[in-house]
Amino acid sequence: MYWLLSIDAVVRIGFALAFLFIIVPALARTRSRARTFLENFFWNLGVGIALITLVGQMFTLVNLFTLVTILGSAVAVILIGRSIERGVSPFKLVHDWVENAFLALLNIFDGRVNVLRRMRRGYRRAPNSVSTASCTRGRSATSASFCRVGWTRFVSSTT
Repeated sequence: MYWLLSIDAVVRIGFALAFLFIIVPALARTRSRARTFLENFFWNLGVGIALITLVGQMFTLVNLFTLVTILGSAVAVILIGRSIERGVSPFKLVHDWVENAFLALLNIFDGRVNVLRRMRRGYRRAPNSVSTASCTRGRSATSASFCRVGWTRFVSSTT
């Protein structure tokens, strides 16, 4: 029983780390080509830990340390990062986002965009994009499927 709780805690911490140090910075600003993925990750990790410490202390002092305030802080970081990168005010950026979302909604309701067809197409193309990104690199489809099977067996045997 306790080992299940510990696995659950480790998985939640892993998801939180991925969200806070990979997804939020990737949404906040574009990656510099001069730096590698690991350099970006550790820079984001350092800045993220500093921000979490300061914001967490502030939220704890005013008794607001909840999931909603943490997600609101993440949205604020994304908004400020995007506005600095584009050189516009955050209010202008929110206005543009709302306008684009409204136009997309109108296009969906008008029937110009078929969401179900796009979802089916994405579902159909997902295995090919994964195999192309991970294994193929100039190989045939059979070789790519063997590569996936090999990785699956390797991962399952090491755990």
